[in-house]
Amino acid sequence: MSRETDIERQFGKRLQEWADGWGIPILYRKFVSPGHLGYPDRVLFWPDGCMFIEWKFPGEKPRKMQEFVHKQMKDLGVTVEVYDDWRVAMEAVTSRICASLRANPRYEADRLQRGRAPLPASWKR
Repeated sequence: MSRETDIERQFGKRLQEWADGWGIPILYRKFVSPGHLGYPDRVLFWPDGCMFIEWKFPGEKPRKMQEFVHKQMKDLGVTVEVYDDWRVAMEAVTSRICASLRANPRYEADRLQRGRAPLPASWKR
């Protein structure tokens, strides 16, 4: 895997497998803002949480415009992360999702810690 798109596809596939295994609904989508430069590549939603992800070729850094837009978003309290390795992203993102769900009073946090994380009835489709 060498291209950014290969990395983000691999991450998306693995993340969906992980979320399905835990019964956590997620939406991982391409983010497009026509006419505007510098926005992150992907947006990820989960119950009561979301974040934006910028994918880079391994070792590559965001361009100046991307840094500017990411800072604007962060200043508004939006989570924006930059990754160049899907494995590193998996560890960070799944940890963020689990922490978010554990902090949610509607979620049975002890089930996440014991290895089984069924959805609360109000979240089922």
